[in-house]
Formats: sequence, C-alpha cells, structure tokens
Amino acid sequence: MGECSMKDFINYYYQFNITDLHLCHGKYFFLYNGNHYMFKVCEYANDIEEIFLLSEYINHDNKFYHHLVHNKNNSLITMIDHKPFVLLKLSNIMNASISLFDIKVNDFVPSRERFQRLNHFHWVLFWEKKVDYFEMQIMSRQADFYTILPMFHYFVGMAENAIQYLKTVLGNKRLDRLENLVVSHRRFTKNMTLVDFYDPTNLIIDHRARDITEFLKYSFFSTPYDLKTIHDYFEIISLSDFEAHLVFARLLFPTFYFDALEFSLRSGSFSELYVFESKIDDYQFFINEIYNYLSKKILIQPINWIIKKM
Repeated sequence: MGECSMKDFINYYYQFNITDLHLCHGKYFFLYNGNHYMFKVCEYANDIEEIFLLSEYINHDNKFYHHLVHNKNNSLITMIDHKPFVLLKLSNIMNASISLFDIKVNDFVPSRERFQRLNHFHWVLFWEKKVDYFEMQIMSRQADFYTILPMFHYFVGMAENAIQYLKTVLGNKRLDRLENLVVSHRRFTKNMTLVDFYDPTNLIIDHRARDITEFLKYSFFSTPYDLKTIHDYFEIISLSDFEAHLVFARLLFPTFYFDALEFSLRSGSFSELYVFESKIDDYQFFINEIYNYLSKKILIQPINWIIKKM
C-alpha cells in the first residue's frame, strides 16, 4: 500500500491531519503535534487487551515504553486490507541498537493472574509442543525436506536435551509457581532497535532468564559477541543457582533454528537454515564458554555432551 493511502487511513481512523509519513522495515513513522508515532501490523492482535493492560501497568514506573492509541471507534486494532494495525505514541527513546546492558529484567509483574495469555513461563509445555509440531510438519513430508533432515534431527536432539535438562533441574517443582515474573520480550530480531525494544506489542511476562538468554542467542548469530561484556553483565545481575540453570536450558533450546524453520516452511526457501548449520560448532563453544565462566561462581549441572566435546 502506498504511503499516501496509508496516510489517509491514519487521518480517518485517528482524526489526525498528518502530511508526512515515513516507511521503514514495514512500519510507518510520523510526527504529529510534537509527538512521534509508529503505525504497524500487530502480529498478536488476539492478545491486545492484555498487552494494553500490561503496558498501562508498566508505564507507571518505566516511561520508556510506548503508549497504545485507541482509534475513533475506541478500538486498539484498526483493520486495513484484512490486517490488524496498531498505533503507538512513541516515548523519547533514542532509536539506537540494543546492547546487553539494556536487558535490565527488573520490571516485575506481581499479578500474573491478570495476564494469562501473556504468561510464557511454561517452558516445558511450550517446547514440547514446538518439537511435536515441527516433527509432524517435516517427517510427514520427508521427500520434500530431505536436504535439511540431518540438520533438523540435530536441532531436535538439542531441543530434547534442553527439555530433559530443564525437567531434571526442576525436579518436582512447578515452574509456573516458582519465582516472580518480569516484563519480557517475545523475540529479539534482526534490525531491532530500542524503539522496537520498548514496543508493548512485543511484550510478554516470563522469568528474567528468558530475555537474558534470548538476547545472548540473538547476539551470537547477529553480531560478533564479546565474552568480557557478557562476564561483566553477569557480574551485575547476580544470577542465583536456579536462574543459572534456567539460562543454560534456554541456551540449549534452539529458538533461533525453529523460528527460521517456520519461515522456511512458509517461504519454501531453506537458505537461512544453512547459516545455523555452519555455526553449530561455534555455538557449542559459546555455550561452553558461558558454562566455564559461571561454574566458577555457581554450582551448575554441566551439559555433559557439550563439555566433553570441547
């Protein structure tokens, strides 16, 4: 859709009178009455009411998060060409790259019962469902996917190791009853900036180990990582023994691969998957380096097949 047409939709649904609109990475940006706005497709429209409640809750203490804006029909979702859009009034955050030290994981959410759809602290259940889903998709069409089968089996094996590791760490504990949850992010993605980081439509609630580990994985595959920076960060956040085990479980679970596989199944191209295949040994080394550092300070159950290989 052209910028002129989108500008007309925004002016109509939000009673604005904007004249300039800038498109960047699929999102529309504009300035109106001295405030900056972003108009974008909302991938999680079914969760929008809880997302709004969460954003209103955290904005009392953290003014960096953007505000969702209702349209003239008092709805948070605006349907355009059968796609759900949301309008965000942006905070005064610099549009810069995210660093590890931006992952502060200290926005606690004490009333998790209010956010059942956004509560992602059910890792074993989610991971088992994800593995089952992809095994059904791939194994039912092996002839179509024969070139990626060895890589697929490797990462499924890694995922199953992560699930078993987490179950062993938990023992008889209920993961969803253990600790306070914090404001977390669904994913860290390519070209993500602080403007995206403080976008409430990307928020969930989870254990603080999630954002820490997912950003480490994102950093490994997107930019050259610096072990000293990681060590300095761990010194600041002071992981407990239990939290360190959660970090290791998430490091072992290949979220990055399954996200790329989902995209490949939709697009029919497997080129992105081979990037991960070429970095398997490097990633195992990365996990081992983090283990070596933390094990000097915390009693951590080792991931034997990785430690032995190194």
